[in-house]
Amino acid sequence: MRRPSSPTEERPSRERWALAGLWVLVLAPVVAHGIWRPVLEALGGAGDALAVSLAAVAVAGAVVGAAARWPARPRRWLLASLPVVAAGAAWAGGLAALAALVAVAGVAVGVQPRLAAAAPRLLDGRARHRRVTTGAVALAGALTLFQVARLATFMGDADRVEHATTAGLAPLLTHHACLTAYVQATRLASARVDDLYAEEWWPSQSAAGQAHEATYAPFHLDAYLYPPQFLLAPWVLQLAGSSFAAQRAAWFGFTGLFLAFCLWSVVIELGRRSPQAAARALLFMPVIWLAGPVMISVQVGNVHVAVMGAAVLGMLYLHRQRFPLGGALLAFAILAKISPAVLGVLLVVQRRWRAVAWTAGFGVIWSLAALALFGWAPFAAFLQGLLPRLGSGQAFAFFAERLRDVIINTSPFGVPFKLHALGVPIADPWVVAGHVGAAFNVVVVGLVVIGGLRARRLDGPGNPPGLDVGLWLALLTLGCLRSPFAPTYITFTAFWLLSVWIADARGRGAVVWTTLGVAVLLGVPPMPPAAALIVTLVQDLALLGLLAWYVIRGRRPA
Repeated sequence: MRRPSSPTEERPSRERWALAGLWVLVLAPVVAHGIWRPVLEALGGAGDALAVSLAAVAVAGAVVGAAARWPARPRRWLLASLPVVAAGAAWAGGLAALAALVAVAGVAVGVQPRLAAAAPRLLDGRARHRRVTTGAVALAGALTLFQVARLATFMGDADRVEHATTAGLAPLLTHHACLTAYVQATRLASARVDDLYAEEWWPSQSAAGQAHEATYAPFHLDAYLYPPQFLLAPWVLQLAGSSFAAQRAAWFGFTGLFLAFCLWSVVIELGRRSPQAAARALLFMPVIWLAGPVMISVQVGNVHVAVMGAAVLGMLYLHRQRFPLGGALLAFAILAKISPAVLGVLLVVQRRWRAVAWTAGFGVIWSLAALALFGWAPFAAFLQGLLPRLGSGQAFAFFAERLRDVIINTSPFGVPFKLHALGVPIADPWVVAGHVGAAFNVVVVGLVVIGGLRARRLDGPGNPPGLDVGLWLALLTLGCLRSPFAPTYITFTAFWLLSVWIADARGRGAVVWTTLGVAVLLGVPPMPPAAALIVTLVQDLALLGLLAWYVIRGRRPA
C-alpha cells in the first residue's frame, strides 16, 4: 500500500482513486467530530456542529481534488487543503474547529493514496463499461456521505436531534445511548463499589438510580450487562475528558474509523486470493454503512459493531500468523461480549493450537489488567449474579414487557414470545423459550464443528488454514443469536457476510442473493404490530436458514 513517490511509478486508475476519495469524504465528518467536541469541552466556548461537518467534507474534498490533479505529490494536497481549513475553522468557530479540520486534512492526505493502492485492480477501466453499476455505487456513496455527515452532526451536538438516524423513525432511540451504561459502570468499578450490577445503580430498576441519570442528560441511563473486562475500553475513553458529550463524540469517532479499517482490511485480504471477491465486497460497503441496524448501533454508542470488527480482525491477523495482535483482539472481543467465543471453539476444532494459546494468553492478560484496575468485586458480582441471569434470560426480562422489544428481538429465544403475542396458546413463554434456547445452543455448537471440519477438509492435510471470512461472520451472527435478547443491530455481521457471500455468485444470482439478503436483514418498516410480528418471524427463520446453509455449504470466494 505504498503511495507513488514519482510520476514514473504506476498510479492507481481513476476508478480506484474515485473509490478512495469517496471513503475519504465519508470518514471526514467522523474524524472531525471525534476531535471537535472533546477539544471544545476542554477549551470551552461554542461552535456549530453542522458547520464542522460541512467544513470537514470540504477539506476532504480539497484533498481528493488535489489528489486527482497531482496524484504523485501529496504535499500539494496538503497545501490545497490549508485555505479550506482556515476558512472552515473561522466559519465553524475557533480553535476546536481548527484542530478538527487539521486532523481531517492529515488523515485525508495519509489515507487517500493507501486506499487507492489497496483497491482491487480488477476495477480498473470498469466505470466506462459498467455504467449501471457505476451509477449505483455513486448513488450509494452519496447517500452514505449524506447520512454519515448528518449522524456526525448529531454526535457532535446532542441538541441537533433532527440529524439523528432515528429522527422521525424511532424517536424513543434518539435519546438512548448504550454508552451511558459503559461510562457509568466504569465510574462505579473505579469507585470499587461492591456490586456494580446491583439494581440500585440503574434508573430502570430503582428510583435511587435515577439520580445518576442527570449526569448523562439528555440521554437516559442504560443498564450495564457486560463482563468486567470490557470496562477497559470505556476506562481508556476517559482520556477524552470527563464530559459525557466529549466521550460520546470520541467513541463515535473511534467506532467509525475502526469500522472502516476492519472492512477495508477484509477487502485487502480477499484481494490477495480473489480480486473479484474483493471488488464486490468493496462496492457493497456503502450498503453496510447505510443499513439501519448499523447506523443505529453507531448512533446509540453500542459496542457491538466494534467488538464484531475486533473479532474478525483478530481472526484475520491469526490467519496471517501475526499471533500476538490477533490473539489480543480476539481475546478482548470474547471477554467483551462472550458470543465471539464461537470463534475460539472454531480454532479448537481446526486444531490451530498456536492461535488458541495466544488467544487464551491474552484473555488472562486482559483479565489481570481489569483486576488490577477495578479489583475482584466486579468479577464476583458478574460470576455470581449477572452471569446466571444472562443464561436464563432474566437479565433481559424487560423485553417481554414491551411489544416493541418483542418485535425487534431476532433471537430464537424470543420466538415463543412472538407466538404468544399473536395469540398462540403458550402457558409460560419463559419455560418454552428456555427449551428453545438450550436446543439452539446445541445447534450452534454443531454448526461450529461442521464449519471447522469442512474448513480442514478444504485446506487439506498439512496445508495452512485458508481464508474463511464468510464462515467467521456466519458463526459470529449465530453466536449473537444465542442471546435471549438480540436486537436488530446484531445483523451487522450478516450484512458484512452478504458482501462476501455474493462474491462467488454469477450474473442474476448475485442480484437475487443480494436482494434476498437485504430483505431479510433490514428489519420491518412501520406496520401494525400483528403484521410486524409475522414478518419478523419469517425474517428470523430465513436468517437462521441462510446462516446454516452457508456454514454447511462450506465454500470460499474464488
